[in-house]
Amino acid sequence: EGMTIPWGVREAIKKVGKVPDVIYHKGDVGKEPMIVIFGRDAVSLAKLLVEIAGEKKDDV
Repeated sequence: EGMTIPWGVREAIKKVGKVPDVIYHKGDVGKEPMIVIFGRDAVSLAKLLVEIAGEKKDDV
């Protein structure tokens, strides 16, 4: 137990061949949905989140 998240991250990286900006899982029975967002540091992560929020705002 407790190895699902590391396994999912490894599988996502294998699938795309690099560390993506975002990994998400829609959830399942007994598993909550989750989003993992990666950044080189706090500033780059904050910039990515602002960019994502701006794109989402345009979709609404």
